[in-house]
Amino acid sequence: MIGWYIAPYKIRGQLSGDVRYCAVGDFAKDLRADDGATQEIEIDGNKAIVKVRASQILLDRIVKDSDVQILKIDDPTEYWTPTRTSPTSGRIFQNKTIAEVELCLLDDQRWGEMKAVAEALIAQSYIEGYVRIQK
Repeated sequence: MIGWYIAPYKIRGQLSGDVRYCAVGDFAKDLRADDGATQEIEIDGNKAIVKVRASQILLDRIVKDSDVQILKIDDPTEYWTPTRTSPTSGRIFQNKTIAEVELCLLDDQRWGEMKAVAEALIAQSYIEGYVRIQK
């Protein structure tokens, strides 16, 4: 399943200093266990448009169980802008496009197809000792 969200950035203190990260990152362990993934586009307001591939149960939990407000959205294009202003430096940066995010984060069907090809290549390498991938 695919879900789109607007999520704020958070700060986490670490030994090497503070780290700024998207609040959906709080679910990283659950996403890995669910064979899920995320891609984000930072937008103005210290927030991100986030595309998430995960089970419906986890997609629902992202909104319900977060300690900050994460908004589920239907259409990311309503929130996307071509540029954003850095909240720390004030510099203007070019945003990734929705199309770039769509290419980077596969839906369930495309992810399954890619995994099937990879698993077949792995199986072939066990039998033949190598795999030649055609161009």
